[in-house]
Amino acid sequence: MLNITNLSKTFGDGANTVTAVDHVDMHVGKGELAVVVGPSGCGKSTLLNIVAGLETKTSGDARIMGRDIQGPGADRGMVFQSYTLFPWLTVQKNVEFGLRIKNMQAKERADIAQQYIRLVGLEGREKALPKELSGGMKQRVARQR
Repeated sequence: MLNITNLSKTFGDGANTVTAVDHVDMHVGKGELAVVVGPSGCGKSTLLNIVAGLETKTSGDARIMGRDIQGPGADRGMVFQSYTLFPWLTVQKNVEFGLRIKNMQAKERADIAQQYIRLVGLEGREKALPKELSGGMKQRVARQR
């Protein structure tokens, strides 16, 4: 049913290239159930987006019932991760948002947000926009809002 061979996906180019999926092989037969697990940022969502036809592969093969995946199809479905993040705000500003609405002073907001950012393991990503985060990272930011 699903055959993935030597599948890779990179984003960006040159010095800014990020490898999201690196030479993945996977076979799921008819009636089989497969689970993709791994740490945040390891490429799970990117892999599933390729299988759903929402993302293109950089190299390798991804086939459903012997046909190359070239876009979304009626033979596949996907449940999207949901985030309640403002795409124009950084991680820091997204975490601070509720505190800002409560009229908390900027220094106190920043200190509290930094505590939560550290707690969920996103220290160093404070200035990143949601589009620069993996699905799991977005979930962790959204839970802190």
